Amino acid sequence: MSWRRVVLAALLAAGGTVGLGWWFVVLVGAGAGASSRPSGRPGLEAAAGSALGWALLLGWSAFQGPIGLVARRVGPIFHLSGAAFVALTLGYGALLAASAAVVVAAARR
Repeated sequence: MSWRRVVLAALLAAGGTVGLGWWFVVLVGAGAGASSRPSGRPGLEAAAGSALGWALLLGWSAFQGPIGLVARRVGPIFHLSGAAFVALTLGYGALLAASAAVVVAAARR
């Protein structure tokens, strides 16, 4: 796993999410899968990068508004604490990107 690829995926996931929406992490994952080496781990790189990118967005949002209040109010809808809801959010982005990366990498072989 290359930290450069993870950082690139994080920047693309964060920028793409801001510009085009949450589904952009699927394209980031597909790009990671398409550009991966046969011996690489594109799913892990895409998952780590997308989770990091969304964590950056959540951190930025925390400075802009009451994200803690939102997490505490929305979390109970899913029977989760605020922290668990944030973790679920990051995990969702990571799984979207990882699944796209694995599918595209497998299709290339």
